[in-house]
Amino acid sequence: MLDRNSNKTLKMLNSLADEYAIIANHNLIANNMPNGYNTTTLISNLEYLKKLDYLDFASNLCGEITFLQLHHKGLNYKKITWLEIRYFVVRSILVPIGVSFITNLFMRWLF
Repeated sequence: MLDRNSNKTLKMLNSLADEYAIIANHNLIANNMPNGYNTTTLISNLEYLKKLDYLDFASNLCGEITFLQLHHKGLNYKKITWLEIRYFVVRSILVPIGVSFITNLFMRWLF
């Protein structure tokens, strides 16, 4: 699961990316940063998303993003998050209820 800042960052990057999921213009990113962001916050979020394999990026010594490419996870982060939530609900809630129900039926059949 992603934190709120990572979701904001990915939303912004998805709106800016071209058809090849690439952003190669620092000014485009700098002019469209979410409210309350600065370059340090953005770089920190990008490093975190890079570690999770959502994107890949390069920056220069001034901290300007010179190249950014979104991976499959970065392009489809909302769908992937929804699938993770659905998997959690099935595994953590529905399976125990089903096991309890079947156990209850089995015990009633025995006694």
